[in-house]
Amino acid sequence: MDIAEGNPAFWSYPSFPSHIDHILITNELFDEFESSDSEITVFNPNNYVSNSQMYISDHRPVAIKLQIN
Repeated sequence: MDIAEGNPAFWSYPSFPSHIDHILITNELFDEFESSDSEITVFNPNNYVSNSQMYISDHRPVAIKLQIN
């Protein structure tokens, strides 16, 4: 929800106000997701490749890291 409700610059499809790339988890992983060591993020290819929009899809990769105990 932080990404969905946050700054559009961090959305996975920033050139239009929409959210089309998602990660869904089932309730079996909710506790792991709530761990302070778990995180979800959207990677901005422009931080790694100059003019990335010319070479990479305009959809930004969404990643999740879960702390499994």
